[in-house]
Amino acid sequence: MSRIPTDFTMRHARTGMMVLPSPLEHILNICQRIFHRNPEYDIYSKEMGLGLNIMARSQAAYNGGVRERDYEYERMIQNQFNMYTDIILSNVMVTFIDKVLTVRLAGQWHGVEFELETSSNPKLATEIRPKVIRGM
Repeated sequence: MSRIPTDFTMRHARTGMMVLPSPLEHILNICQRIFHRNPEYDIYSKEMGLGLNIMARSQAAYNGGVRERDYEYERMIQNQFNMYTDIILSNVMVTFIDKVLTVRLAGQWHGVEFELETSSNPKLATEIRPKVIRGM
């Protein structure tokens, strides 16, 4: 498997040298760009980005009376990833329980399977990890 992504994600190390990130770091950067970019920010892709951070979506779910699953946000996430990335999502689940919105994604990018979980609760960190096949 090549470690060179199709869409370069570069960063600087403490030494000032450029570093090519791991595939999971690259996937996380793409996810953050989709979740936090406002539509109409990019002149070439006017509809790219969900335009809401997860805290704002959590408040909207609370005000809108969402009980457990936010199907509308699940469709929005799936559409954004299908249209603007080469990440293939196999599972998108957005739950709203106890006033906390939790987004869980499972997918694949260039042979790397991953699971991502993020939440509107600031005490819970965003976590991305390789997909683990249970029982093996």
